[in-house]
Amino acid sequence: MKRLPLIGLFIAGALMIYVFGCSEKDNQIVDPQTSSSTTKSSISSVIASDDFFLTEEPNLEDGQAMPLEYGSGLGKTDSAIIPFRFGKKIDKVERNTTYFQPSDSVVIATTTRTITGRFFIAGSYSGSGKFIDTLIRKPFVETETRVARFVRVDSTGLPPWKGWRLTQLSLLKGGTANTDVVINQAVIFLPSGDSLLVTSPNDYFLNVNKRPHQVPEIHRGDQLLIQVTLTSTQVDTEVVFLRYGADRRGFNRFRQRFHLVAQTQNGSTYTRVFEISVKAHWNFGRFNAVVEAITHQSIFDDTAPFDNNYWGVPYVVR
Repeated sequence: MKRLPLIGLFIAGALMIYVFGCSEKDNQIVDPQTSSSTTKSSISSVIASDDFFLTEEPNLEDGQAMPLEYGSGLGKTDSAIIPFRFGKKIDKVERNTTYFQPSDSVVIATTTRTITGRFFIAGSYSGSGKFIDTLIRKPFVETETRVARFVRVDSTGLPPWKGWRLTQLSLLKGGTANTDVVINQAVIFLPSGDSLLVTSPNDYFLNVNKRPHQVPEIHRGDQLLIQVTLTSTQVDTEVVFLRYGADRRGFNRFRQRFHLVAQTQNGSTYTRVFEISVKAHWNFGRFNAVVEAITHQSIFDDTAPFDNNYWGVPYVVR
């Protein structure tokens, strides 16, 4: 198994240390060739039109309570509620983008989204657990971050927003505050034989349309294997699933469950490894795949708050 070259990671990491080590004043655009407002507006236009960004939120919601894998229920349990379907509905998204310009030709944009919504559980309190007789609504607030690198290009005679091109994109990192479940590592085994090993999503950069360490490009029907390691303070095993396939309109969503393959306990903390084998969908374009871990109580306990942690990776289907 090959590992993708790591030199890009070291360069990107050094750049991010420089970025976040600067003063608040350095967070402003200082561009001798273009005004600050024009530069921000140009980059915002790229963010507002690129499917790498536009498919983030559609992959994070279900629209309503749905079967775990959009086709099968969770089955009967001895918990407070027997859930048959569950899903997230996003009600509001607040976006904030900060900019840092280390040179005349480079801008680093960090986008933070605060997502407010409701988590629906369609289930039953009946011991028979045969029919849905109740709908539980749990409010939630998630915060997610992603970092993008833009470079100036020659835009002579073109609209201002064409003066900047997206060249690198970090992975997504998000979830609820004070979560009891934390994703520590993700390994994505690609059909090419390469793999992505991620331990810090906002510091892990992929090149857009450029090798090496490129945004994964896969073909329709390709088989991928994904392993996720997380730590938890909960005795009950989390529900971990992969969200993928949604386009900018929210069409063609997929949700499939990971399987627990290993577990160790260290005092009151559990380390769990989950795995999934999945085929690439048949829709072409730019997308995001999101690995989401939800605590057992979020789904099976009618009074416990919604609690999750998720990472997301961009990919291209050719």
